[in-house]
Amino acid sequence: MLKRSLIIYLASFILSGCLSTKKEEESKALHRSIFIPIPSIVVNLMPSGGVKNYLKLTLILEVSELASGKKIETVVPIIIDRLQMFLRTLKSSDLEGTTGMPRLKAYLKAEINQATSPYKIKDVLFKEVIIQ
Repeated sequence: MLKRSLIIYLASFILSGCLSTKKEEESKALHRSIFIPIPSIVVNLMPSGGVKNYLKLTLILEVSELASGKKIETVVPIIIDRLQMFLRTLKSSDLEGTTGMPRLKAYLKAEINQATSPYKIKDVLFKEVIIQ
């Protein structure tokens, strides 16, 4: 009787381990991110105190689903256009301090999500930011 219980316990332990591993793998596959590079954008910033500044920005978009990523890739020209128009309204002072870059990231994400609606991006990653 004890031997039989031990065999049943071991079998259920092994099977539950195999099943949970499959579920974990499926879950990880669903949560993989897709990264979409956006070509560099160079814009004139609004003059501040008579000084002209330029901004060069290179972004990578993080998307959570492959299907969304493929759809978003088709509208990259629209994304670039919207970003160009938005970035030209900024002053160099808008990007300064500890809140400048996080605020820019939030604005960029909102602009891009409007351009890619109904598909949403997960995050905006800065690859290059140069203010001159």
